[in-house]
Amino acid sequence: MFLSNKYWKWLETNNQTQENIIDKRFNLKEIVSLTRESAQNSVDAFFSNTPDNDKNNAVINYKFFSSNSDLSEYFSGLTEARKVLDKSNLWGNLYSKEFDFNNCSWLMLQDSNTKGLEGSLDSRKSDFWSFVLNWGRSNKVHQNRANSGSKGVGRITFPLFSEIRCIFALTKRPDGEHLVGYAMLNTHDDEKKKKFYDSAALFVKSKKDGGIWSLHDNLIPKFKKDFKVPDIKYKGEASFGTTIIIPFPKIDEDKNPDDYYDQIKASLIETYAPLILRDQFAPVINDEKVSHENLRRITTQIKHLFTMPELQESGEDYMDFLTTAIAENEAEEYEAEITLKKDTKLDIKDDSLITPEERYIINTALDNNDVVNIKINFPIVINGKNNDTYIEACLRKPEGESKGFEGYYRNGMLMISQEKKLDGRYQAALLCRDSHIARYLNIFEDEGHTKWIAGAQQKADAKSKGYDESYYIRPLRLCQSILLDLTKVFNEKKQEVNYRTLANFFTLPEKKKTNPDIRPKKDIKNTKSKFLVQQRKTGFRIHPRGNAKLPKSISVRFNAKHHPYQKKPAVNADDVSFNESSFQATNCSYSVSNDATDSGKLLGKVILIDDIEKDFSFELKGFESNYEIIYKVEEVD
Repeated sequence: MFLSNKYWKWLETNNQTQENIIDKRFNLKEIVSLTRESAQNSVDAFFSNTPDNDKNNAVINYKFFSSNSDLSEYFSGLTEARKVLDKSNLWGNLYSKEFDFNNCSWLMLQDSNTKGLEGSLDSRKSDFWSFVLNWGRSNKVHQNRANSGSKGVGRITFPLFSEIRCIFALTKRPDGEHLVGYAMLNTHDDEKKKKFYDSAALFVKSKKDGGIWSLHDNLIPKFKKDFKVPDIKYKGEASFGTTIIIPFPKIDEDKNPDDYYDQIKASLIETYAPLILRDQFAPVINDEKVSHENLRRITTQIKHLFTMPELQESGEDYMDFLTTAIAENEAEEYEAEITLKKDTKLDIKDDSLITPEERYIINTALDNNDVVNIKINFPIVINGKNNDTYIEACLRKPEGESKGFEGYYRNGMLMISQEKKLDGRYQAALLCRDSHIARYLNIFEDEGHTKWIAGAQQKADAKSKGYDESYYIRPLRLCQSILLDLTKVFNEKKQEVNYRTLANFFTLPEKKKTNPDIRPKKDIKNTKSKFLVQQRKTGFRIHPRGNAKLPKSISVRFNAKHHPYQKKPAVNADDVSFNESSFQATNCSYSVSNDATDSGKLLGKVILIDDIEKDFSFELKGFESNYEIIYKVEEVD
């Protein structure tokens, strides 16, 4: 074994293995790829391990650190291996750089509210050892969850962002803390020792039977101190999770960590905006949390760093559109709902899918620059059984003269390279968040988890997982084309819809004698409210509806629910109770009082929200009650 007394072990192999040329597969900036991948891993772990996603969220921290202490011991064995490769003269100047371990910098990624790196330490097939050993190799075939991508291939972006091409992983699990590391190297044939070395090294102690290793867990206290690793916490309490240390990050000479913080923010917002808006993902960059409350402000600051030109131009408008679309979808405010059979065929001539009346409503909404939301229900056939699922299509015309952006999201993650078909005519989003469709689309994802493709490997994976061969490509084709197909339904039949629908809405009755002194009232238009209410399992959140005029005040009235044929229960002042931790108010103020009639009869509780300013948000996270409670939210003049 190469330098067995060192912390890093250069792996030996009996066979030629693939060299580390995988970085050529990634066409995004290294920090963009790293950000997308690290967030995906944390989000996957959160959704897999957290049953109540509505009350909790995935958290990941990004922060640069530096030290002038001597940290060379943590790289022993790795530096020697790099020197051997440099002397071989086979790899150009890839291994020629010497590092100053007394002036070390690193990027820390730390997630919480997960279970850490799971899996047995004694089984090579466990998730733990797959994480340690399968860098750069896809392990999607073994995954059954609705994850966001191929962990093995995508995760290689971590060491690629390191000049020394290595990472450390410190995970905290129910059975304690464990420390391991991985480094990218190239193969080496040592003819004198008659040994062939692999293209990787591990930060481990010694090899055990079954292709596993003992770990440097005894170094953990000192490692945490030297690399300034904070305790993992979630909402102030100790939590499980994983810390990744990327030493000697690739910082361009004309850049500084603040530039990279901005790029990380841009990558997270561009890729995971739906999860941030739903409060399911709460990234923290250099101690600043990105949330639904500051998403628009941060977008204004960093939109020039988005990878998509349309978002660079109209990032704020797209985030406004997405905010409204997601809130209306959660409230099930759909302009139309379509149900397809297992062939998922959308026939634009079939009036039973979207009626002329619905088309008229949709076109009117689009003409008024309102968001249109359409739910598409369909089954996915697995092992001969229909599994009901759905997707949500959202559209709105862009503000001004700017081009719209077309986003395809699976599990809240943008397929950034997915083919666009609307030519910027709309701000558009396809949201695929149900577990059945998310799990299905994961199979058809490319290695960089940037788009959906139907390659031979994807088809074979789908068949191996029981997806019906007669229909297993149909949902993919539906997701790829649904936004364009829907615009054909709206626009190609728009004129026909207008005439037919108007005829249905305004049928002319038989003429009757009228009193000339009585003037008809003006038509009353049904307008959407000036704010949105997002339902939560234990409360709700109220925030603006796009660019709608702000309400002066909002009231929320709480009353005991009762059947109309039953006697209404007596109301007491403590039937509904709150505490200060129940509320979160931004750019507004609130007060809580008893709701009573003019005669003083108690009706319940009322929350009055006023002093409302731009980008306001009011959230009720929970309350206690003696009865089942209903509440009504309305604008107060």
